[in-house]
Amino acid sequence: MEVENRELVMELDTGSAASVIGEEKYHKQLRHVPLESTTLQLHTYTGETVKPLGVLSVKVRYGQQSKYLQLYVMKGIGPTLFGREWLHSIRLNWPLMHLETQSGFRDVLDRHAAVFSDELGRLLNIKARIQLKEEPKPRFRKARPAAFARKPAVERGLDQLEAEGIVKRVTDSEWAAPIVTPIKKDGEVRICGDFKVTINPQLDVDEYPLPRIEEIYANLSGGQQFSVIDLRQAYLQMEVEEESKTYLTVNTHRGLYQYQ
Repeated sequence: MEVENRELVMELDTGSAASVIGEEKYHKQLRHVPLESTTLQLHTYTGETVKPLGVLSVKVRYGQQSKYLQLYVMKGIGPTLFGREWLHSIRLNWPLMHLETQSGFRDVLDRHAAVFSDELGRLLNIKARIQLKEEPKPRFRKARPAAFARKPAVERGLDQLEAEGIVKRVTDSEWAAPIVTPIKKDGEVRICGDFKVTINPQLDVDEYPLPRIEEIYANLSGGQQFSVIDLRQAYLQMEVEEESKTYLTVNTHRGLYQYQ
C-alpha cells in the first residue's frame, strides 16, 4: 500500500477490525505524521484488551483509489495489518491476491511435504500395547466367506495394507479374528478386524468417564465457527509392540494377516 507517499507492506487480516502498525515501524516510516489520541480499545484473538498508543490520519493510495483513513499505532514491533475498516473503503485486486496466496500455499506444501504426503505416516516414540486379563483364553475364528463380487476389492485392500507395512502374512497363530469389509465412498472396501469375537471381551482396559453428548453440545453453545481435522488412516499410524501383534491377527479368505 502507498501510505503518505511511502510504500508500506501490510498483511491482509480480515480478523482485525482496525488497521494497525507497530510503534517501531511508525517511527521508521511515518513519524512525520502526528499521533493523535484515541479511546478505541481492541481485543486480541485470545480475548485480552489492548489500547493503541494513538491513531494516525493517513492518505492511502491503492491503484487509482485514494482515501484518507485511520491507522492505529500499537506498542511493540508487531505486524502491520490491513483490517476490515480499510476493506470498507479500499477495493483490493482479489484475483491477483488469490494467485499470490495460491503460490504461498504451494510453498507451504513444498516445505512440509512429509506432512501432506499421500504416504502413511507413523506416530513416533510410542507403541500400542494390548493388555489382556489374567489367563486369557486364545480364540481362533474362521474366515468369513467373502462375496465373489467383493473379493477383488478385498484383495486390493489387503495388498495395499501389506505394501504399506500395516499388516504382514503369518502362517499360524493362536489368535485370529474374522474381518468385516464395509464399502467406502470411493467404492473400495475398508479392511477391519472384528475383534469383538476374540480379544475385546478379554481386554484389561482403563475406564474413563466419557462426557455425555448433551454436555458436549452445551460446551459448544454459542460457537459460530468449527473446524475438523481428518488424519489419513489415523489409527494405522500407531505401531504395535512386538508381544501384542499376535492378538491382532485376522483371518481372511487368503489366509492369516497380522497387524503391525
